[in-house]
Amino acid sequence: MESMQSNGCISEKQEETTNSINECLLRAIKSANTQCRKGRKGSIPFSPEAKTIMGTMRVPKCLYWRTRLKGKKGRPRRRKIENIARKCDYQGDLALDDEKEIKELMQKTAKQYSEFRPKAHEFRQTHIRRITDELAERDGQKAEMHFRNLLKREEIKTKFKRTKSAEKRTQGSGITRVEKELNGKRITITEMREIENEIARVNKARLLQANNTPLHQEPLSEILGEQMDFEKWEEINKGKINISSEGVEEGTCLWYNYIQSQDIQDIDIDWTTEEYFESWKTNEGGKGIVTMNPF
Repeated sequence: MESMQSNGCISEKQEETTNSINECLLRAIKSANTQCRKGRKGSIPFSPEAKTIMGTMRVPKCLYWRTRLKGKKGRPRRRKIENIARKCDYQGDLALDDEKEIKELMQKTAKQYSEFRPKAHEFRQTHIRRITDELAERDGQKAEMHFRNLLKREEIKTKFKRTKSAEKRTQGSGITRVEKELNGKRITITEMREIENEIARVNKARLLQANNTPLHQEPLSEILGEQMDFEKWEEINKGKINISSEGVEEGTCLWYNYIQSQDIQDIDIDWTTEEYFESWKTNEGGKGIVTMNPF
C-alpha cells in the first residue's frame, strides 16, 4: 500500500496481489456468514414466537457490544441492530447505551428464553396448525390431512438430521479436487484457485458447444440468422423450406424429416434407469471428486 501511494500508480504484480487478497476476503466473509449468522441458544424448533424471543435476546447483546466497543474495531453498527429488531419485532429502546441497564435487560431476556424453551414444541405445533389451516383454505382439502403430512415431513427431516450427525456429515460436501487430462495423462488438482479456474474453463466450453452444431453452421446459419429467425423456423416446420436440399448433413436431415412426419411413433430406448444414473456417477470412491471433461 505504501509503495502504491508513493508511486501514485499500481503495477501489474501489485494489482494481482490486491485482487488475490480481495478474493480471499470475500471467501472469508461468505464462510463467516454461512457458519455464524444464526444465534444458537439451544435446539428449539422454529415458530414465530421462537424467532421473536431469539431476536429479543440478540438485540440487547448487540447493544451491549456497541456500548463496550465505542471507537474500537468490530463495534456493531446501528443499522445492523435496527435490522435485527425489525425482523423479530423488537419493541425495546434501541438507543439504550447504559451498560448496567443493558446487562439487566440481557438477564431478563435470558430468563424469558429459559421459560419459553420447555414450551417451544407446543408453539411449533400451533405454527403447523396455522399452516394447515391456510393450506386447507387454499385447496379445499381437510386440514387434518395436511397436518398429518406436515408432521410426517417433520419426523423424516429430524431423522435425516440425526443420521447425518451420526455419520459426521454435518459439514457441506463441496468439491475438494478435480481430475483432468493434461498431455495424455490424468492429473488431480487440489488447490482451490486452480479448481475454480478449471471448472470455469469447462463450463465455458460447454456453453459454447452449440456453436459447432448444424444450426450455427452454413447453410442453416444463413437461413435462420444469429438469433434464430422464428418466422423462417415456422416455415421449415410447415415444410415450406426444404432443408434437405440445402446441403445439410445427414443427421439433421433425418431429424427434420422426423419432426415433419404426421405419424410419429414412440422410439424404444434400450437404456435402463440404472444404466442412465450410472452414467452420471462420479469416480468410484470419489467423494468430492469431479472429472473434468468439456465434451
